[in-house]
Amino acid sequence: MNVAYYGAVGHLPLGVAATLLFLGPFVVAVASARAWREALLPAVGLVGVVLVTEPGGTVAWAGIACGLLSALALACYTLFAQRVGRTSSGLEGLAMSVGISALLLLPFSLPAVPSVSGSDWGLVAVSGVVGVALAFTLDFRAVKMAGARVVATLFSLDPVMGALIGALALAESLSAPVLVGMGLIVSAGAMATWRAERLPVSPMPSSTDHP
Repeated sequence: MNVAYYGAVGHLPLGVAATLLFLGPFVVAVASARAWREALLPAVGLVGVVLVTEPGGTVAWAGIACGLLSALALACYTLFAQRVGRTSSGLEGLAMSVGISALLLLPFSLPAVPSVSGSDWGLVAVSGVVGVALAFTLDFRAVKMAGARVVATLFSLDPVMGALIGALALAESLSAPVLVGMGLIVSAGAMATWRAERLPVSPMPSSTDHP
């Protein structure tokens, strides 16, 4: 998820990349909803995606592809993290997941080591701590403390924060259609996650359950 997201950030404004990433939990929420009213939410989200990709203009298709791939990964993470949280009392499940991910990415990370200069290792370390260890730990704890509904709804703030940080720190500018598209995706996603979590779900078996 992070690798694809960083690829999207390399080609797209930060707010647009964060908006595409949010499509992951948005699709999961819509797929789990059963009320017919939620059929309108995917349509609203689709309109937002079209506006974000700016049809008719210069489209960074590589960035769009990376953004959609990161959304798919976040959708899988949203589903799997809930199961991991229910089957482990601490952070051991999360730590094992991150460790396995690091091993699977070795074919890509090891060849890149010679291209990283001495001063860049500090940035790599900060990115690892803030973007992986701290972010996933806080998210994991938040799901346990506040519930998936609250956390999934707060995910809808990511595109807004990305746009603000991109504008303030990176001097990125977003056109009016892109801002409207981001608003549609965020609004539809927040509504979808909220309504989906209000519906009853069957409990998942824990590690202590026996057939």
